[in-house]
Amino acid sequence: MNSKKIFLLSPVAYKSDKNQNILLIEKYLIKYQTSDLFVFPELNVIGGLWKNANDDYKRLAEEVPSGESCKRIVGLAQKYQTTICSGVVEIDKDKNEHFITHFLCGPNGFIGKQRKLFPNAKKEYSFFSSGNKLALFNLWGYKVAILACADILLPEPTILTGIAGVSLIIAPTDCFGIDQQNIVCTLLQARALDTGAFVIGAFGHDHDNYQYPDSEVLATIFCDPNNPKNINLKKRKITKSKVAEVDISLKNPIFRHLGFEERSKIVLSKDVYSKLDHDNSISFCEGAIIE
Repeated sequence: MNSKKIFLLSPVAYKSDKNQNILLIEKYLIKYQTSDLFVFPELNVIGGLWKNANDDYKRLAEEVPSGESCKRIVGLAQKYQTTICSGVVEIDKDKNEHFITHFLCGPNGFIGKQRKLFPNAKKEYSFFSSGNKLALFNLWGYKVAILACADILLPEPTILTGIAGVSLIIAPTDCFGIDQQNIVCTLLQARALDTGAFVIGAFGHDHDNYQYPDSEVLATIFCDPNNPKNINLKKRKITKSKVAEVDISLKNPIFRHLGFEERSKIVLSKDVYSKLDHDNSISFCEGAIIE
């Protein structure tokens, strides 16, 4: 068992201003220097998602990990000796495709990236391509996955993480109103129980409804797979930031040792399991292991 202190951040982000949002990251790193991991919302580096933004997304796109923003955030992780999960618009210049991409970096540098599998909102699917690989990261000696927004709300991606024996799922997420809190809580707790993994998430900033300063949005969430009643959801005013601190004692999912993986070979067809296991549609990224 490995106890880690994690900070989930739901800030008031700067729309389309990468420099200010990276300075905001550093502000939190300075303030909460005891943290082992900082988790930011979906596409936090550009300020999140908003309507009619295709031209903005093109202008703000960069390669991962060679882009300027990525390099700066990796440098912050090394400077403050911590681990960061952050999101950018990624461009694949060879194919001229754009992705919603989140990446992990730590004291030893860049760890790996995850392209969003299901860009589903209208402000996403009309512009962004879908990722086609679920990357598993080696963090502190445990398997960790990043499932952004719809990727964690849908059951299919989490089934793959369950088969792989993931201990922690990081869910950078777009903005949700409090009227959606019951369904979000139900789905994310279900994903924790499905996989035996802790699920942690940070929700983004609602630029499209900022004219309603008294409205509330979801801020952060923590789901414990070992206790279905232990779900910690925080809310915030749309004009206020929110920070949540959670302590998690990581361990390998217990039911993986009770034959789940063997049963999955029966439930899934042999061809499908073979592809998941050998053909790199699930790839295990041997990243920096944080001591």
